[in-house]
Amino acid sequence: MKKTLLLVLAAMLSAASFAQQQLATLNHNDTISVYYGETALREAHAAAATGDIITLSPGRFSAITITKAITIRGAGMMRDSLGNEPTYVYNSTTYLDVPTDSTHYLTLEGINFSTNVSYKQIYAARFIKCSFSYFLPYDGSTSKMSDSQFVNCIVSSINSFSYSENDPANTQFINSIILSISVPRATLLNCVAKISMTAYSLSRKTIQNSILIGTYDEDGPYSTAYSFNGSTCFNSIGVYPYGRGFDTVNTPDHDLHSYGQYSDVFKTFNGTYTEGETFELKDAIATGIRGDDGTQVGIYGGSFPFDANVRNPRIRRCTVARRATADSKLSVNIEVVSE
Repeated sequence: MKKTLLLVLAAMLSAASFAQQQLATLNHNDTISVYYGETALREAHAAAATGDIITLSPGRFSAITITKAITIRGAGMMRDSLGNEPTYVYNSTTYLDVPTDSTHYLTLEGINFSTNVSYKQIYAARFIKCSFSYFLPYDGSTSKMSDSQFVNCIVSSINSFSYSENDPANTQFINSIILSISVPRATLLNCVAKISMTAYSLSRKTIQNSILIGTYDEDGPYSTAYSFNGSTCFNSIGVYPYGRGFDTVNTPDHDLHSYGQYSDVFKTFNGTYTEGETFELKDAIATGIRGDDGTQVGIYGGSFPFDANVRNPRIRRCTVARRATADSKLSVNIEVVSE
């Protein structure tokens, strides 16, 4: 059930005297601080301590270097079925450099990063219902991401630079859409992932209940299948529109159902992603190929079926008075919605 809470700070002014504005609230112990404008996220982060929660309204916020194990919640990564407008972080690169903490971890939820996200050091981070343009290491020799999770996320491109121990270790992608992945040592569970046909991209993965879409490799399409190179694959589907599939004969520990065209598997997806694409499966595929838990393969199966809607309390809108009252008070309306 949807609940709406209207917080009124100071006296109410007429609706015509208010202006929509970006807003960040910082929950620290028993206090709530409020910050305004495009730099509100930066200001809230500067004031935050480990374990604090920052909540963002819809709108555009300047990119930031995140160095604290905190939770940052936006209004959503896209316009969703509940009528929510997105929260964007844009304008330059967002850097993640959060020291290891045994009790608190970085959590980002309901944010559209329309800029590069570059990680330096992150451990056990959680990215929930976020959209990323590019997610990449700051430096191939020193950057490290480990034991992190992407849940219900949309990632346009994620990569690392080498086979080194700095590659993302034990990182899980759960019920997520990955439009380009070049990251070894990762787990894909109930995902849809476009993957280039190269030894680097196919190495050291655990692929389960997912749909893999093969793309051109660096030398162009081939008719010869490509080995998984040490990866394991269970209860999954492979779509190979360019003619070069994965080698399921010489690759151990595989259970891959192969199809040649997008239309063999998907109702609407034709290879080009646009916002709002559902990746809904053909009925025969959805019912005929099941994951190890009995649910369909792809993003709507498993324990976390894909859903872009943010369920935590979120700021739907914030309106700030254009003028102060006679006693120098500024009126603010904050509408908070909880599903």
